[in-house]
Amino acid sequence: MTAWRPAAVAVAAALVTEPTSPFWDPRALEGPAFALLHKGDLEGAGEVARAGSQRAHRLGQPAWDWSFRILRAEVSRRQGRPEEALALLTTGEPPPGLAAATRVWLGMTRGYLRCLASQASRDAGRDELEEADVQAASLDSPELRAEVALRLGTCALEGDQVEEAEGK
Repeated sequence: MTAWRPAAVAVAAALVTEPTSPFWDPRALEGPAFALLHKGDLEGAGEVARAGSQRAHRLGQPAWDWSFRILRAEVSRRQGRPEEALALLTTGEPPPGLAAATRVWLGMTRGYLRCLASQASRDAGRDELEEADVQAASLDSPELRAEVALRLGTCALEGDQVEEAEGK
């Protein structure tokens, strides 16, 4: 675990319990939460994501609520709970006004989960992943493009499409 994880969790807890403040900046939680996720601290990332989602929901910020919902789905997927993760991303419609990178993460995460869920949903998942790839390319984000390519390749392998997977 990182030395700053307790601080990130404490910040999340403080934000959830403080009175509503017009100065709340969700990016102050989103960055540390994704850092925890990438470091493998799923418990910490989940705690921060839940806190951010609660706060965003309470303040009527649906775009940020969805951003943290995507993060919660990523945590659930990595904890071996793909059905729970997919349910987070298929319940309700994302609001208009999602940031472009958030739309990529949504398509990438939901598409990958659909791809892994069943043979029947694999094509829809691959289509969503391909759309996420197009969106990531328009953002000029090598990190997002690499993550989408990895998931596209894994999706192709799940469907026994080895040649397609090797091309990703």
